[in-house]
Amino acid sequence: MEKRLFLAIGLSFLILFAWAKLMPPATNQTQVAPPVEKAVEIKTEKVIGKPLITGESEPPAENKEFVFSLPLLDLSFNEPEASIGQVTFKKFNSYKYMLISGLRVADPGTAFVKQFSANNELEYVYAGGGLQISKRFIFKDLYNNDVEIKIRNTAAYPISISIPISLGTLDFEMKSRSMLQQQSPIQDIAVSAQGKITYPNPKKSQLFENIGFIGIRERYFCTIIQPDEKGYSGFVRPAGKNAFDVGVESPELKLAPGEERVHKFKLYIGPQDATLLASRNPEWKALIYFGKFDFIAQIMLGTLSFTHKVVKNWGLAIIILSLLIYLVLYPLTIKQMRSMKEMQVLQPKVEQLKVLYKDNSQRMNKELMELYKEHKVNPLGGCLPLLLQMPVFFTLYQVLNRSIALKGAEFLWIKDLSEPDKLAMLPVNLPVVGDQFNILPIIIAIIMFVQQKFSTAAATGEAAQQQKIMMIVFPFVFGLVFYHMPSGLVLYWLVNSLLMMLYQIKISKIS
Repeated sequence: MEKRLFLAIGLSFLILFAWAKLMPPATNQTQVAPPVEKAVEIKTEKVIGKPLITGESEPPAENKEFVFSLPLLDLSFNEPEASIGQVTFKKFNSYKYMLISGLRVADPGTAFVKQFSANNELEYVYAGGGLQISKRFIFKDLYNNDVEIKIRNTAAYPISISIPISLGTLDFEMKSRSMLQQQSPIQDIAVSAQGKITYPNPKKSQLFENIGFIGIRERYFCTIIQPDEKGYSGFVRPAGKNAFDVGVESPELKLAPGEERVHKFKLYIGPQDATLLASRNPEWKALIYFGKFDFIAQIMLGTLSFTHKVVKNWGLAIIILSLLIYLVLYPLTIKQMRSMKEMQVLQPKVEQLKVLYKDNSQRMNKELMELYKEHKVNPLGGCLPLLLQMPVFFTLYQVLNRSIALKGAEFLWIKDLSEPDKLAMLPVNLPVVGDQFNILPIIIAIIMFVQQKFSTAAATGEAAQQQKIMMIVFPFVFGLVFYHMPSGLVLYWLVNSLLMMLYQIKISKIS
């Protein structure tokens, strides 16, 4: 029974480990945007001679980067595309948030020229093809911003035009690279359309009519755009191999010669903090979404935040949350451990039946069921409570792994609860382990070893040999699984494991 139990736990953690690899922490490496489809569609209704172009821009010889510095962040603009490639958040250990052609307007080949930059404003202008397009960023308090797009018809004939604004590119090819580069590509979308907020499949081309806002996010940070006017649509469009553009598009505009239209947008580029998001629009809080168990996750997040307000330390808040969850799940824990204890007592008789009926599996199973029935023991009694606890753990994993509050939060020797605990740095880079010595996963492995010592029934022969192997292999595997996980999550599991070990020792002493 214990073998099946630990195997179930091991498989669950291997799934969790693979999941963690899909959204690892980001580093300082910059991504090159994949090729994207043409974004400007111009329809000529009436042509009178050659189009008139005022101040036509000449494309520069090569792309360059312009860094616009603000008190809380640095924005790296890709010129002449005039798009945001990377955002550096100064308050969060200079975290690099990769947008990939964020806030791009028009075709990637369209050459924008920087018109001016001030303390809190930046403007780019394009002139060509009978159009003059001005894109102005107005940076306000905290992470709230405005964007103004001016479109002027400089031709001598009417023009029908619809210019999409790309919020950013979701590059799913980054998944394989991120496992080596430790990056966190944008993977999630939230859309408010026709009064309903949804979380669409980011790998499928889609169009959303009458949107309120559309947002994209990665592990900690997000970008949201909201048109001031109604009638805009949102889109997810292919942008190269396994990559998709996400953005907004205005209804088709008909501009007479010399006519100018101004489009305004609210823009948020910042952390996934419910208070900050609600300060601009209460609906934006919906971007902080944890999947099918979102309701449980929001309760956990609220409890964690409230606890932090009381104790003023995120490490202590996680420990208290661990205690609270343990108390809530205590009835299931008791049922699980008592069932394991009962199975442990019956283990010698189970081994005898297996030897006695080793050539008759049908008879052996019948005798085993009779044995369990006689002693009123459920062979699945130890596994079922554990399986019921797994959704709680997976949900808590999401909360702790994606909580921006833990970014840069310190506890004891831990400098950042969103990263491994890094008790010491090694002089060499070792396989799997890397150059970090993380003590918390090692303690968890030791605790698990002790737990097995007290929960494993005495056995002989081949069964005894298997138990010895499991007592070494499983703690080692679990230690590796936890080794590169965020220390906040590892701290939770350490407290939970310690409490379970103490209870396990207690019931093991009961005859």
